[in-house]
Amino acid sequence: MIEDLNTAISLLQRVISSTSEQSPDLVDFRGHLAQAYFQRFQESGDFDDLQTSADMYKNAAYSPAGPPSIRVKYTGAWAEVLDILDSPQSLEAYGLTIDLVSLVAGLEQSLTQRHSSLESTNHVVTKASAAAIDRGEVEVALEWLEQGRCLVWKQLHDLRMPIDHLKSAHPDLAHQVLSLSHAIEAASSKHSVSGGRTLENRTFVESEEIEQVKMVREWDEVLARVRELEGFENFLLRSSISETLAHLPIDGPTIVLTSTKRRTDAIIIGPSPNSGATPRLFRLSEFDVYQADMLYNKYRRCLEGAELANRGGWGEKWSDVQNADGSVRAIRKARKTTTQEDTLQSVLAELWERVLKPIVQHLGLSVYTAQIELGQVKHSWNAISSITPTLAALSDRVRSSLAVKESNSRESVLLISQPETPGQVKIPGVTSEVAAIRDVLSHLEAVQSLDGDEGTTGRVKSLMSLSSIVHLACHAEQNTEDPLQSGFYLHNGMLSLSTLIQREPASNSNKSNAGTPISFTLAFLSACQTGTGKQTLSEEAAHIAAGMLAAGYKGVVGTMWSIPDAYAPMLAKEFYKRLVEPGGGDIVARIDTSRSAYALHCATEELRRYLGDSEGALLAWVPYVYFGL
Repeated sequence: MIEDLNTAISLLQRVISSTSEQSPDLVDFRGHLAQAYFQRFQESGDFDDLQTSADMYKNAAYSPAGPPSIRVKYTGAWAEVLDILDSPQSLEAYGLTIDLVSLVAGLEQSLTQRHSSLESTNHVVTKASAAAIDRGEVEVALEWLEQGRCLVWKQLHDLRMPIDHLKSAHPDLAHQVLSLSHAIEAASSKHSVSGGRTLENRTFVESEEIEQVKMVREWDEVLARVRELEGFENFLLRSSISETLAHLPIDGPTIVLTSTKRRTDAIIIGPSPNSGATPRLFRLSEFDVYQADMLYNKYRRCLEGAELANRGGWGEKWSDVQNADGSVRAIRKARKTTTQEDTLQSVLAELWERVLKPIVQHLGLSVYTAQIELGQVKHSWNAISSITPTLAALSDRVRSSLAVKESNSRESVLLISQPETPGQVKIPGVTSEVAAIRDVLSHLEAVQSLDGDEGTTGRVKSLMSLSSIVHLACHAEQNTEDPLQSGFYLHNGMLSLSTLIQREPASNSNKSNAGTPISFTLAFLSACQTGTGKQTLSEEAAHIAAGMLAAGYKGVVGTMWSIPDAYAPMLAKEFYKRLVEPGGGDIVARIDTSRSAYALHCATEELRRYLGDSEGALLAWVPYVYFGL
């Protein structure tokens, strides 16, 4: 074996010496040589071979002509070898890995291609952040998590960034930026829509891709010109981690969870009179990625056993569940194939004990009651939570929250219900759901609803551009192969994320702010599995709720699995009751979407009181999640 490796090493050294630095093949030659030295180390135990392997991987990582998708593979291997050597240089390797990940999914690719490219780098970001934490560099870990997560959504966000300041100072450049951003966004989404490549359309699609590459080059050139101008040096550049931390919510802690094979940590960011916005590390010693995988698999078996495929599926098998008032209400049974261990109660109990409870105790939060007995979960506390794909997304919403209140002095609401969508299971509860919401909002002026065949893709898309709040009570589909083709089933077809992301807000018609774009403040997705992403894209949050954030909404209510048609109306009604600020006298009643997380918390508590904490009840009220501020 060692003789074969010696021969391979000698041959590769000769090949590398005769290969130009500008050759794209050089990166693989160097990578293969590094692998050969590493294999020889495994056979001989000679640490000189291990150090040489690290040096060769470094050369491969920095090969100038190598494609980023190849270089990132060897950079990760370089970092892992340095970890074995316990070398402080590993942070350089992991930092380069993070830089390359962002290049793997460049703007010249379609949205679908970018997601496909990122599948090969899954877990790279969490490995890098764990290495930084091991070295005591908590802020570096946070910066890498921010830089490497949700790349595609951040690209879409940058292409939609308001540029009012540039418009007033340099209108011609601003026009170029806007035109190119719209063109690149449309081209990226168009490739996602085009589907498979037949012989007839291959030439056309390839010519479009060449044109997109040209547009991206022009985009880079225009951004370089803008950044040469005084006051615009950081135009569309990523905010520093310190700036992001300075604009997080001040009314509660922000917690970032990260887990690898080596460790699981909670990074806790203020507010605290002692620490300010300085991130604090809290290690979760009783939890690791293997337990996370085990619980995820148990959770999946639980949902599969309960047959929670879609909203209408709750209408078949039922069992009696005691309500708080002593009456009974039907809840769907889990199938007999579900074992006692594969229950949502057991999953939640373990997450509470191993993850949430230690964090709550560390923060000193007040928990009114906490009881975990035989898998029964009974706890109530005074914390209201929401989820964000990245800290930057949350920071942006904090900074824009005041502007949103000023631009939408009166929220406009669009309610969509699809009780009998062609080709889908009937969900009659959506009609009563929208009726209940209309009753709560009856004193507001700007409320529209589209029911059944009124809800066509074209009409819904058009009215969504005119509405700051949208409530979609319908079937949805999470397309795990092409996340941008996830969407909502309407009367005449699917309204996809790809289509919604290209949509521009209409101008405000209010007298006080006429002409300004409407701010999309809230999307309530009363549909199935809108907050469930793709396991192989865990760093991208590739689900419908995150897509609606990328489409411009400040907050989104989503679901982790199928929701019961019978109880969705009750939860929706309780939710909107808590958003409304009543008027009186000269004060006009209005909706305050800044209370959305609070409203969802209270609504789920009401549904919980009504249904209880049995397994079936948990399946009914637990899936609702709030994303955003």
